[in-house]
Amino acid sequence: MKKIYFIGAMLATAISFGQGSISALNTPYNENFDGMGATGTAFPTNWNAIRGGGTGTANQVLTMQASNGSANTGTIYNAGNTGSNDRSLGSISSNSTFPAFGMSFVNNTGGIVTEFNITALVKQWRTGSAETVNESMAFSYSLDATGLDNGTWSPATSLNINEILTSTTSSVQVDGDLPANQSNLNGTVNISTTPWNNGATLWIKWLDDNALGNDSLLAIDNFAFRATSSTLSISQNNIAGLKVYPNPAKNTLYVTSDSFGAKQVELFDVLGKSVLNTKVVNNTVNISSLSKGVYVAKITEEGKTATRKVVIE
Repeated sequence: MKKIYFIGAMLATAISFGQGSISALNTPYNENFDGMGATGTAFPTNWNAIRGGGTGTANQVLTMQASNGSANTGTIYNAGNTGSNDRSLGSISSNSTFPAFGMSFVNNTGGIVTEFNITALVKQWRTGSAETVNESMAFSYSLDATGLDNGTWSPATSLNINEILTSTTSSVQVDGDLPANQSNLNGTVNISTTPWNNGATLWIKWLDDNALGNDSLLAIDNFAFRATSSTLSISQNNIAGLKVYPNPAKNTLYVTSDSFGAKQVELFDVLGKSVLNTKVVNNTVNISSLSKGVYVAKITEEGKTATRKVVIE
């Protein structure tokens, strides 16, 4: 089944390295896609798309087409009513092309982000022909990818894009600007077990695989991305010669520096809760009471502080 999913947001590929900057918690990155224009074929800044599956050339960058829902070729679309500048972006999936689209964000908040939220308005511009198939475009994110075609991706089903008109038996054009053909997308993803460090990059994407029959056309408009929770940032150079080892650690953590001054160590879990606050004795800290996981260690010495990420096994 060929799926058309129109998303008012387009996704950055491995070929396109533009990135959105997240500089503060709850300050959104917004994209309404109207800048594409009624007939435009250029992606909004930072967004792009590749062939994520199908019989065609793997990971090939896809060319956008403008459509009001009448087209059904497998690719990425600038979707909206003819002549209207109210646009959205999405994809049709076919046997040869399973579109994958997304973008990346840089964490410039100064903290370690442990949660993010995405909202958008989903619009359906074409119906699917298989009443028994409720189409869904799978959302995922990655903290180690350098593009849409590599890295380790984790699913987040609360942000899947789902078909709205599910009882249709023929594939025809519909008006995605009508409220009856719209739904709200709103999902929050907790990433506290593998947090998003300050200065690091987070990638997001939707993958539109091929379903039975002729697929529907869905779109996202009014896209917004927010970092919604964070912990301490990790600083590196405030204490001369500071060393915190081994890492990963088990029962004992060693903390040394050039000055050999008295040191205090406080450990925080990924939710920002202080779980240990103790003096360093003979360059050692007993961590045997802590559970396995990722922590931030705050070290204080002679009025100076530094932080390090510590993994306990």
